[in-house]
Amino acid sequence: MRSRTPKTYSTTRQAMEQVVATIRAHLPLIPGAKDGGYLERTLSDALERDYLTIEWERSWGVGCSLSISIGHGRLEQEEMRVVHHRKVRVEIGWSSTGRGTAEAIAAIALYQQVAQLACLIESVLARMEIAEVTEKPAAK
Repeated sequence: MRSRTPKTYSTTRQAMEQVVATIRAHLPLIPGAKDGGYLERTLSDALERDYLTIEWERSWGVGCSLSISIGHGRLEQEEMRVVHHRKVRVEIGWSSTGRGTAEAIAAIALYQQVAQLACLIESVLARMEIAEVTEKPAAK
């Protein structure tokens, strides 16, 4: 009888490594990221967490944020292990103030760039099956 090889999954950390690498590669292409010394720490800390938020601001009333989180999904009991599937959530937020024509055009351009980055991150994570696996204790 042939032994079945257990399915392998990407961990939350591996998924966040992909998110951070994608953001690092594309951040220079989207001007206006709010830094204040927190941006590098946010990216580094994301590797130990299951969420991250980056904000952009080009002028008053022209800003948005990109949030990525990897939350709890379904729980699957296998013969020798428990699989905690994870669910990805990518969201874009923006201010909803009135703007003049120039600010509106700047806001549209920013939202488009951030939305494209969000879609790229979603497509990278969609190729990964993310789960945390816990081995069941051996029966005595």
